[in-house]
Amino acid sequence: MGQYDKALPLYEQALTIRKKISGKEHAEYATILNNLTLLYDEMGQYDKALTLYEQALAIRKKTSGILNPLYANNLHNLGTFHYTTGHYAKALPLFKQALTIRKKIFGVEHLEYAATLNNLAMLYLSMRLYYKALPLYEKALAIRKNTLGDMHPSYATCLNNMAILYSKLGKYKKALSLFQQSLVIRRKVLGEDHPDYVTTLNDLAILYAETGNINSSSALLIAASKSTLKHLNQTYTTLSEHEKINLLKTRASQFDFLPSLLFIGEQNLRL
Repeated sequence: MGQYDKALPLYEQALTIRKKISGKEHAEYATILNNLTLLYDEMGQYDKALTLYEQALAIRKKTSGILNPLYANNLHNLGTFHYTTGHYAKALPLFKQALTIRKKIFGVEHLEYAATLNNLAMLYLSMRLYYKALPLYEKALAIRKNTLGDMHPSYATCLNNMAILYSKLGKYKKALSLFQQSLVIRRKVLGEDHPDYVTTLNDLAILYAETGNINSSSALLIAASKSTLKHLNQTYTTLSEHEKINLLKTRASQFDFLPSLLFIGEQNLRL
């Protein structure tokens, strides 16, 4: 983390060398370009990242053809970029293309296929197309369970995503069960200080608040806040400025929500 300034000139140098050796229309040039793109994306330099994403995709299509795993990767990456930057209409056809290609190349039991299923489901969830998201999550969950087993972080992520979806649908009992399963797996596999475990704690706390269980919600938010502060103390100085901003944006709502819950809980005790 926070080593972008060191990595950037190395990628740029590698790209310059590869361009001189092979030219721009070469698969290796596209690979380095894609890696540089991912770095710019992580750094928050989205305009540069988008330009390079599109260049890498065009080169990959020309050098490898469209029925190629690397081309599908580029489609998936560009779709993810548009999704995370809020351009859902641009992300949708890219995910669909990547899904079609990965299905043809790998079949419907492959982890690459599951990854695009999951991202497409996340997109539908963000677009509030919940009943389109649900079957995709279910397929991705089944693939990851069959391939990775039910004690894997990726399986836990699928459980957590599905729980959020069921919560949006108002199916709170189903959401609760999935959050609890995800929490158990993440505790055993990742530990209680891991950000993913804290994410599930926070999501479960929100579910409890939505269903009126203020005491349970407050307890989980306090635990999540303690873990977040511990993580910040250990890692904050090692992060880049962009990582710091993203982390604070992600975790700020957790701290904003807690005082309100504690106040409501105190008021309930007085009644």
